[in-house]
Amino acid sequence: MAQSLEPQQFTATAACLMKSRVVGCPRAQPLNPSVSRKPHWEAMYRAVEPYRRVIEAVNGFQGSRMLQQGVVLDLFTKLASDGKTLLQLARQIEVDARALEILLNGLVALGFLAKQSERYRSTPLSQTYLARGGPKYIGSFVRYQARRWSDWEQLGDAIRSGEPVRPPDLYPDDPEDLELYLRGLHELALAGGDARRLAHVLPMQRCRTLLDLGGGPGTYAAMLCRSFPNLHAVVVDLPRTLEITRRILRDFDLTGNVSTRAADVVRDAIPGGPYDAVLISNLLHGENEQTDARLLRKVHGAIVPGGLLIVKEHCMSADRTEPDQGAVFALSLLLGTRGRTYTFQEMAGWIESAGFCDLTEIRPEPPVATSLLLALRPGGRPVAVLSRPAAAISKPAARPEPPALHDWWAANSTQAEEDGDSPEVSWSSSPALPADRTRTGAARTASPSERPPTSRRSNSNGPKKRPAAKPRVAAGRKSRAVSRSKRV
Repeated sequence: MAQSLEPQQFTATAACLMKSRVVGCPRAQPLNPSVSRKPHWEAMYRAVEPYRRVIEAVNGFQGSRMLQQGVVLDLFTKLASDGKTLLQLARQIEVDARALEILLNGLVALGFLAKQSERYRSTPLSQTYLARGGPKYIGSFVRYQARRWSDWEQLGDAIRSGEPVRPPDLYPDDPEDLELYLRGLHELALAGGDARRLAHVLPMQRCRTLLDLGGGPGTYAAMLCRSFPNLHAVVVDLPRTLEITRRILRDFDLTGNVSTRAADVVRDAIPGGPYDAVLISNLLHGENEQTDARLLRKVHGAIVPGGLLIVKEHCMSADRTEPDQGAVFALSLLLGTRGRTYTFQEMAGWIESAGFCDLTEIRPEPPVATSLLLALRPGGRPVAVLSRPAAAISKPAARPEPPALHDWWAANSTQAEEDGDSPEVSWSSSPALPADRTRTGAARTASPSERPPTSRRSNSNGPKKRPAAKPRVAAGRKSRAVSRSKRV
């Protein structure tokens, strides 16, 4: 019989469960060993889970502010090489020791610091992402988010008025904010694998010139030039932005094939060209619908016939709730721009109206959250072959996930088994498994890990019929059954 829990036991166990889930503490266990069996654990977790989700959303800002302050104070860098005591660290950064201890202990609870024998040190997680010199450092982005905290305090004003709470522009006016913003974008593109993915999936072998429109730090242009040695890229952006872009490219552009040209991409004519390819990355969400449609028409004239258009954006579902990162990011855009995250249908309509054809969507793979929309300008020899054009207007509104492979197998394998064959398993062999779930949109054969177990093939004489297996009955049960039959 299931053992019941006293209220104080349940509360203590629930606290351990929440700590194990939120903080990731592997040692968190129920305080009462007698209730540690799996059924009780699962039942208690189901009871705690709804409450935990609400509390995490309510108190989420606390962990965010603690992490931001740790980066602003550069704690993770100072504690990366060797541990320090509280007093040593307080003297080094000149802060109050008591207040610093509270912050450090909180960061230990969140898993970003470790504490042993009164010495604090960075964990592998914080050394990777939050310590200067880490392989995936994103400290500039964290610092920029800390400086934008006051914007979120005015979210209610933005919702009531429908207007941004600061001058509407993707780029901040303050020079220090602008530097942090651009370096933060550069760090995120590298740490999250966004830049490498872009270079991996784009079909740009025939392209010789690329325009990175509103390219910001120039990360994508430089990475594409690394992957395609014959490619020469031009990053076009505002003059004050390009001053920072050039400093970033001095360290990151290893090919020397990236140049910059100053222009307001929204108001001015596009400089240079025509180009074999134009990249518009995370730019459309900063402007309204009319501006975006006008910009794409202008881009059409800057691409050679047969040239490639690349749009990188959050591609929202018809109800604007998925992907979840895009839905939340739209609030940030509300605070500081005239734009929002747009649906596939909206962006596809602008692209088609501008005169492009063969629209293809390459959907994101975690942790990347943005889609790639590829299209060609008609006429001339195409610089790329787009494997599976998407239906720009007739695309299903909800974009449901494809069914699991075993469901498709169950629906399609009956007749094949009767014939002694296994049905062919490939992403292109069934409309239930759309090809645009792959990286390039091309149909491909399922890998061994994706194939379900194939049915046994018969020999040349036809399928063999197996004799029906006799039910296995335990010896004791068999003797009892025999004895009953004899009595009857």
